[in-house]
Amino acid sequence: MPLEHDQTLWRLHSDTTVSWKCLEDALVYILNTLMNEAGVPVPLDFGYFALPSTKGYLRSHGTADTAMRCASRSCNTFVLLMAMCSMAISLVNHKDCDATTGSRPLWMQLLKDKCGVHEAWMEMLKQSPIAQFGSDL
Repeated sequence: MPLEHDQTLWRLHSDTTVSWKCLEDALVYILNTLMNEAGVPVPLDFGYFALPSTKGYLRSHGTADTAMRCASRSCNTFVLLMAMCSMAISLVNHKDCDATTGSRPLWMQLLKDKCGVHEAWMEMLKQSPIAQFGSDL
């Protein structure tokens, strides 16, 4: 992971931190929207687990090693957030009684209608392991 050194402090490269923060915010928004649609209440403080940003990727650190450890912990926490999104998609899929193989999944329609998620972003999410539930995995 690319680090920046600013006199005495180390941090994840600013392009990376901006990208990670945008991803985190998008995943939390998607998760909250889909969990609410599935009827699972999500607390406003998001108390399921610590979010990636709480693990230190946004902060500067005294050593490169500490900056890398915090970035690594943040990455690990993204896995939990993606797993929660996968669960939320699965719960909404379960509600989607009218789905046919040719129709758009309900979770994608909800993200378009309620969140304004870009079509290309949704398609990438659909193709990712997060939204794949086939027996061939």
